Formats: sequence, structure tokens, C-alpha cells
Amino acid sequence: MLTDLGFTEDALPDEAIPMPTVNGDALEAIIKWLRMHEEEEPKTEDCRQEHRLNRIVVQEDVEFLDSLTPRTRLADVINAAYFL
Repeated sequence: MLTDLGFTEDALPDEAIPMPTVNGDALEAIIKWLRMHEEEEPKTEDCRQEHRLNRIVVQEDVEFLDSLTPRTRLADVINAAYFL
């Protein structure tokens, strides 16, 4: 996200980037999910198109999503991920 704004690892912004629609709980859940998947290679556009109808979800993701209760918390995470 920061690279899209023209920043590099060596030159990060001095000020915080406002995220008014993302609450801390949702951001924490997103960071947890990212850490669960940080070793995975990014999917190419071709791979995404080829597997876009694949509805298999790994057990670790099922457990993570099931932990987001009440369901309004899941909605907050989805909205925050969309915003990011």
C-alpha cells in the first residue's frame, strides 16, 4: 500500500496514514491472517482466474473465520480489508 503511494522501505512517511473506517480489532484480525499466510507465494492473475471458482478453504482459514464472532466482527474485517 505504501509503495502505491510512492514510499519505499527506506523512506516511510513521518505521519500516520489515517484509516477512519478501519477499527483496531479488524486491523488486528487482518494482520493475524496476513501472518498466517506470509510464507505463501503471491498468486498471479492467471492463477486467480484459473482457480476463481475453487471454493476449497483450508482448515486454518475456516477456524480463523469462525473465530470472528459475533458476525458483525467478520463484517468489520471484510469492510476493512476492502478499504485497505
